[in-house]
Amino acid sequence: MDIEHSLEDFLQLHLGGDLEWLIPDYWQKMDFVREFNEKNVIDLIEGRLELDCRDFPHANQSANLGYDFYCRTGEISKHTQRLLESHEQFRRYLAIKELG
Repeated sequence: MDIEHSLEDFLQLHLGGDLEWLIPDYWQKMDFVREFNEKNVIDLIEGRLELDCRDFPHANQSANLGYDFYCRTGEISKHTQRLLESHEQFRRYLAIKELG
C-alpha cells in the first residue's frame, strides 16, 4: 500500500532525526563539486567530458519547481524552512555552493 506524504511531511520526518544526506568530509578532495542543475550538468558534459549536449535528447525531466517555489507557495512552512536552513549540513551545502 502506497501512502502519499506531502513535501512538508517528508522534510519534517528527515529533519527530526539523523540525516541520510550528509555531505562527506572528503568533498574537498573532489575535483568537481557542483549543485545538480541543468547549467552545471551541461558544464560537466561539455567542459569535462568534451561532448556536445545538443547530441543528447532531453528525457526524464523533473517536474520539481525548486526549493524557493515551494517556500513561496507554502508547501514548505516557515517553521520547516527554519529547521532546514539552521541545520549544519544545509549551512555546509551553502558554503560549498558559494565556491562553485
